[in-house]
Amino acid sequence: MFDKKYVMFIDSGIGGLSIVRAFLDKKPNANVIHYADVFNYPYGTKDEAYIGDILCNIYNDVSMDYDIAMIVIACNTASVSALDLLRSRINNIPIVGTVPAIKTAAQHTKNGRIGVVATETTLKQGYVQGLIEKFAKNKQVFLKPSRLLVDAAEHFFTSADVAAVIESELSEFKEKDIDSLVLGCTHYSFLFDDIRRYFGKGVEIIDSREGVSKRAVSLLPKGVIDKDPHHLLILSKDDRNILRRYEQFNEFLDIFNDITIREISNLN
Repeated sequence: MFDKKYVMFIDSGIGGLSIVRAFLDKKPNANVIHYADVFNYPYGTKDEAYIGDILCNIYNDVSMDYDIAMIVIACNTASVSALDLLRSRINNIPIVGTVPAIKTAAQHTKNGRIGVVATETTLKQGYVQGLIEKFAKNKQVFLKPSRLLVDAAEHFFTSADVAAVIESELSEFKEKDIDSLVLGCTHYSFLFDDIRRYFGKGVEIIDSREGVSKRAVSLLPKGVIDKDPHHLLILSKDDRNILRRYEQFNEFLDIFNDITIREISNLN
């Protein structure tokens, strides 16, 4: 018999921590697990079927020892690739996805020119084109894949190196004269202030933290709120350097009171 119910967040790296932090800002007494699947980092280079199997494996394994009451896929790539598949296989609990905030950008743009930066896998999925068709059909939407921005956040690039990566990856959006930029990967949220400084006041930077955390709160199952909340970080790979990096993130994000390693057999 389990004594606590949890919201489980899943991502392949640190990006999902931005969603966890936004959620806990709203519900600090919720029990949460963040499964950082660092063994399969980054999801942005994996195909749709592989990601779907990974997510199901994670849920099946973790739920043997923890009562998972809700899942939040805190990764754009995983959400646009496998959210529907996951919901078809796990239909007894709510599952919240994270998708590029194209709807918000379409509502906020004044000149009708929107940039979207995301992983290559996210941009290849028909889901993103569906969002554009549904919410930004009469806007000009410019797409740009970026793995380097993911690595800059994940691996603690120096300020100078972050600035150089932003210049190389995002300068083309200045040439397109956008006034709204959608950050379509949760990793990019850790570079939010740097990106905003790069573009200045003329471009609104939009990510998914607020929308996803609000949605998770609205679906929050009973029993997740706890007078003695457990905030657990699970890493899928036993690596001293990775562990130290996550400990450093936790020092300034102040999320977890427990960190553990839980390796899951890789898919063949």
